[in-house]
Amino acid sequence: MSKNAVYKFNREHIKKSDMIGGYGAGEELVKKQLKVDLKEMYFDGIEKIFYQAQDNVTPMVSVLKETFQSLWDDTRTQYSWTLPDYFVTDLRPMETVEITVNPFGQMPIKLVAKAIVPSSRNTRLGVSIIHSVDGYVARELVSRCKYDLDKCLSMLVKIDEFLMLNPDHQDSKPHAIGGIISHTVIESLAKLSDDYLESYSATELRKMRAHLIDILDNESFPIKPIHDGFGCHPNYDTIMARHYSNIMADIAGGHLLESIVEEITGKKMQRIVGDLTEEMVRENSFYALS
Repeated sequence: MSKNAVYKFNREHIKKSDMIGGYGAGEELVKKQLKVDLKEMYFDGIEKIFYQAQDNVTPMVSVLKETFQSLWDDTRTQYSWTLPDYFVTDLRPMETVEITVNPFGQMPIKLVAKAIVPSSRNTRLGVSIIHSVDGYVARELVSRCKYDLDKCLSMLVKIDEFLMLNPDHQDSKPHAIGGIISHTVIESLAKLSDDYLESYSATELRKMRAHLIDILDNESFPIKPIHDGFGCHPNYDTIMARHYSNIMADIAGGHLLESIVEEITGKKMQRIVGDLTEEMVRENSFYALS
């Protein structure tokens, strides 16, 4: 097809290329995927136009890709990081290796197996970090929709009493991972002594209180997650969508990426600031889950 022709691309034409490109796939793989999906609309050099469009629409994708790839160490065999609900992700690079054994001393046998070994494939860390955040979003949505009424009311009382008895409680070093208040953590605190509240800053405690009031404003209801798809009774779909938007807004307003990078490297990371703010997500992402 001619470069000068006008084409109308849709989601099916570029989704896979956009996904693998964002995960860190090289230009040849992206080019191969574009050729499969665009079919007769493909022409040599279109991958350059694709990358230009990707940078224009989602400029932070390249920044994230480069950040994730820079974290990879060819000599390392384990990476771990913690999500806001204290779920720990553990990544150990595995490669197919061939070993020779001779258990009976008569005939050597070659075996092919997966083993934890250093690897030069630096794209898997970015994929794993993104998937781990996806997992956090799923767990958090289930927790917020099907909340425990007794635990929420207990925590609301605990926070109110603590702030009333400790009016001078200072904004010490933030305790919440990535600056994100997880509902799962809030309910877990309900089972612990009030002493644990001291580790949270006054601002975090007020955020917890506001979060609980918002959660208790709606009924508790079960949802059925399938990977990154979520189903519920039609009576609750609007509430579920709002909880989802709020989780996304919390992530946008926090510093989860920096927290993960610092845990992996042991070094402080300068915060990456994009154009997407917490307020923008909270106000304009109602149809993020639809």
